[in-house]
Amino acid sequence: MASSGGSAGAVSADVSAVVSQYSGQAALDLPPLKAKPAPGKHLVYLADTAAPLTATIGQDVTAGAKELGWSVTTETYAGDPASLATAMAQAVSEKPDAILLSGEDQSHFTKALQAADAAGIPVFVGGVPNTPTTLAEGGPAGVSLGNNFLTTEGKIAADYIIKASGGKANIAIVTVPDQKTLTVENAGFTKELAAQCPACTVTTINAQLQQIGNGLPQQVVSELQANPSVNYVFYPYGDLSIGVPAALQTAGIKVNSVASTASAGTYADLKAGRMVANLATSTEVQAWLEVDLVARYFDTGKPALDDIVPIQILTDADDSSATLPVSPSDYAAQFKKLWQVG
Repeated sequence: MASSGGSAGAVSADVSAVVSQYSGQAALDLPPLKAKPAPGKHLVYLADTAAPLTATIGQDVTAGAKELGWSVTTETYAGDPASLATAMAQAVSEKPDAILLSGEDQSHFTKALQAADAAGIPVFVGGVPNTPTTLAEGGPAGVSLGNNFLTTEGKIAADYIIKASGGKANIAIVTVPDQKTLTVENAGFTKELAAQCPACTVTTINAQLQQIGNGLPQQVVSELQANPSVNYVFYPYGDLSIGVPAALQTAGIKVNSVASTASAGTYADLKAGRMVANLATSTEVQAWLEVDLVARYFDTGKPALDDIVPIQILTDADDSSATLPVSPSDYAAQFKKLWQVG
């Protein structure tokens, strides 16, 4: 467990300001489209069965697209590049107007992306640190929740932990090392810790998506038994925590768990007292942002980038909702106004 020198217990005004800023309703700051989108488009959404949150996002993509008079078909893959390539090829064969997916860096499906581009089918990705390009350049035509979002999400999580711990945090990050999305978020997290809490310590627990709920809970238990000084666990992708807080509780390990990319499961753990905070970007908002990318692309004919930070920190002080609250609560009305269909 690496650490660096500095005085524990100090929490800067900057840290407190960030926590305060993101403790209320999330902001949705986008310009309106130039014209109402034409109806009748067909989209294909690719859902990763190893990352359960993507299936929920896919359902909300369908709901958002319906508001524009568009239809959506969902294809699934098993979380590995080979099955993703197969799913992408199937999507291309359906000749849709666009293909959407979440959380997959373009390096995981480069050839499949080139095939889609060659077929004239734009691909849109949510939650990745990629840059949107034209079809001729061979990249995604639109990116939502990109590099700025991911870096800032890591910073917000770090600031919450610094403030909550009074600058006395020994943190274990549970992450997937080959997911660039998480690498970028973790970099934002550790950079903020180094700047604002040099006495805080960080260790990393590496996992694979296929271990979610299957082997990972016991791995985290074993790691924390070997490192009893850890008092915070951070999950940059909330579903990595599936089964872990309960396993820690069973093992008698008391630790403060914080998850970003919150899900129904992380929120249930928050309400049950097995977590202390969720950083939530509502799946509805994530999904409608991906639909928004498609609408903006066809509105302007140019690559689309919706790299905003619609995050809300949820704690046991504001978990009165029975289910994971949607933030902003009026997201649908806001998007429909942007799309000129409301």
